[in-house]
Amino acid sequence: MEFAAVCTILAEWEERVETIRHFDKTGTPFYHNVKHTIGLFRELAAWLRTHIPALRAWMNAYLRAHRGKIFVNWWGKNFQDWAIRTANRTLHPQAQVEWDRLFGSDPSTCFSLAHRVATASHAKYQFEHCDDPTILAIHEGKPHESYGWSCDLCDEQEDVWRKKLVRDLQQCYHPLLNPERLKWLHISWRWKDVFATLDDWLPPHTYAIGYDTEQYIAYMGTQRPEIKGGTPCHAMISFMEAAMYYGVWRPFYFDDYKTEYDAFILLWKCLDMIDITLELDLPRLQQIEEMF
Repeated sequence: MEFAAVCTILAEWEERVETIRHFDKTGTPFYHNVKHTIGLFRELAAWLRTHIPALRAWMNAYLRAHRGKIFVNWWGKNFQDWAIRTANRTLHPQAQVEWDRLFGSDPSTCFSLAHRVATASHAKYQFEHCDDPTILAIHEGKPHESYGWSCDLCDEQEDVWRKKLVRDLQQCYHPLLNPERLKWLHISWRWKDVFATLDDWLPPHTYAIGYDTEQYIAYMGTQRPEIKGGTPCHAMISFMEAAMYYGVWRPFYFDDYKTEYDAFILLWKCLDMIDITLELDLPRLQQIEEMF
């Protein structure tokens, strides 16, 4: 299947989800719309079961053809998100082992060097460590500008200081820290032989609460309140919140399939969770329907 066909399927998936989320002007399921919403969810479930095999086949074909690129991009993003403190990300527990089995033999590309540099940068995050005179001058000789919450000048200094630390990290020569170096690593002649050793390597999965699949499946179950009491409308409001944010009726994020790699990552994150999502939610839709 061509990439254009993948994008067409993903666009229809997005359209179907948006139809469910905004089926009335307020976005809130009125009582008389609940049955209609149940029908839309069931239609989407049937549609997913029809199209998932083709999406999975394309995803697996892309993985076979671009395993080296996926390897460096997946581990590079995992490390860089941690290094620049993106949403308090944690490193995957196998990050060092995985990276070093390809690049650990060279002191300039080994994991420990990048980790040591990033850790040193983290130690400077507090503004008290700022030694840049141009940043210190922002507040020099000026009173605090407080509007009841915080000082704008202090906030500006801290923001500029942290952005400087991130820029300094990303200008390092190590590919785990430098996005430009990482981008071309998989086609470098120097590493051609090590990429050939990847064989059947699979990228890890990333979930809202970590990297463990079984743990996340259990977590999905805990985020679905029992359907009991109240009205069908109240039950549907609760159902939609859980379904949209603790499952893959709506993958995050639909705008992330501008390139083949982005589409692969989107599908890799969600396809394995579709069956468990339907298993958890279709019986709950039946329970809501039985409330009428």
